[in-house]
Amino acid sequence: MEMETNEVFVYDYLRAVQGTLIPHFLYHGSDFNQVWPTAVTSDEGESLASISERQSGRLSREMKEAVESLQRLHRLGVLHGDVALRNAVWRQSDRAVLWVGFDMFRVREDFVSMIVTLRNKPGRK
Repeated sequence: MEMETNEVFVYDYLRAVQGTLIPHFLYHGSDFNQVWPTAVTSDEGESLASISERQSGRLSREMKEAVESLQRLHRLGVLHGDVALRNAVWRQSDRAVLWVGFDMFRVREDFVSMIVTLRNKPGRK
């Protein structure tokens, strides 16, 4: 599965939690030069990697929220596949962590049949 297809599928599957666990999905297609697949999401804040660098690694509150939001994604059947500070975004307004970078995601085994059914649903692109 191509990176763009993964990203688009995850954002579609997790539509109900856009803005809470993941950013809002805005667009998918190619970059301006029609070379690279692109998935564009809302800008929700700063990556935990940047914050960690600026604060010399002190992220206790942010890390607690990151773990909790990742666990919520897992309960929805999505395993991120690239859990790293660069893929966790801190939204200061409500002190939430949203996850990005789903190009290596996997679906929990117990969710696979449900997701296959959703993907093959008539009328879906």
